[in-house]
Amino acid sequence: LCLMRRTELTEGVQLIDGEGGKHGKSVAAGQTGVLKCCAARLIWNLPILTLPPVAMSFILRRSSFLRSSPSFCRVMEVALITIFLFAGVPPALGFFPQRDTISVDKVEPHFHGLTDSHGQPITEFFYNKGL
Repeated sequence: LCLMRRTELTEGVQLIDGEGGKHGKSVAAGQTGVLKCCAARLIWNLPILTLPPVAMSFILRRSSFLRSSPSFCRVMEVALITIFLFAGVPPALGFFPQRDTISVDKVEPHFHGLTDSHGQPITEFFYNKGL
């Protein structure tokens, strides 16, 4: 992921205020976005990698039919993986939205003290975190 999105890590991502005005690129926001993207990808893999083996272990202990039928056991494993895939990925994608906010305090100093079109200080920026 870091290799695919290295420009976000080195050049930054575009910061947008609440009115849609662009204020330049921030490396700090880019790094935060890539980190959150990595976390989301880790989260959506956890149910897929951990729950099917636990469920199959439980089912195999209770069912003599599955122990005697390896082909049906494989079908059951694939079905469980599919169920957990559909149950795990959408919540992980929703956990970190694609468009994220970052406080002015967490970006580079040249973004501090900016004001919007009404003269109000900008306290947070929006940026595209990616998926």
